[in-house]
Amino acid sequence: MTEFTGTIDHDAEQNENGSNFDDSDYRIRMTDSGHNSSLRYRGMFIKDSVTIPQGSTINSAVISGYVYYSDDPNLVIYCEDVDDSDDFTGTADINSRVRTTASVEWVATDIGKDAYQDSPDFASAVQEVVDRAGFSSGNSIGVIMVPKGTSYNSFYLRSTEHTFPPSITIDYTEPEVGAGENSASNNNGLKLNLTINNFITLFKR
Repeated sequence: MTEFTGTIDHDAEQNENGSNFDDSDYRIRMTDSGHNSSLRYRGMFIKDSVTIPQGSTINSAVISGYVYYSDDPNLVIYCEDVDDSDDFTGTADINSRVRTTASVEWVATDIGKDAYQDSPDFASAVQEVVDRAGFSSGNSIGVIMVPKGTSYNSFYLRSTEHTFPPSITIDYTEPEVGAGENSASNNNGLKLNLTINNFITLFKR
C-alpha cells in the first residue's frame, strides 16, 4: 500500500441556487437551511497532481479540515466525475459539475471546533474517478460536499486562504501487471528461443 497526501490546492463555496460563488474566502461553508436554497452552501476541494496510477485500488480517502465556528456536518461527500478536475479559474462553479455515483454521508454533531477533524472515508468516490479510462497519474481530483437539506445544521472549514488549510490523504495499492501482458512477454520469449534453435540446427547442417 502507498499513501498520497497533500494540502488542498483550490477550494470554494457556492449556494444551491447559484447566486453566490466564492473561491477567495477564509472559510468554506457547508450549510443546511431547510427550504431556503440561497442559504444552502456547497463546498468543493481540488487537489492537483495526484500521483496515483489509473486503475489503482483505493483503500481509504479522507479530507482533514480545520473546523471553524460551527461543527455539525450534515452533508454528502462526492468526487467530481471527470478525468481531470478543472480549477476555479477555468470553471468558476460547483453546482454544474458532475458528481460520482458513489458517495458517503458525513452526519454528526459537536465534532470539535478550532481543531483539525477528519472526514469519513470516501474511498468509493475516489475509486470511481481513478477507474475512469481517461484518468492518469498527475491529474487533479475534486471533492464536493453537499448539504443534505434536511435540517438547519451548518459546518465551516478553514480554506486554503487561511493559516490552517485542508489536506487530503489517499491510501492506495497500485494495479498488478495483467496476466495478458505476462503471457505476451512469455510468447515473445518462446518465439526468440525457437528462432535461435532453428538457427543452430541450420548451422550444424
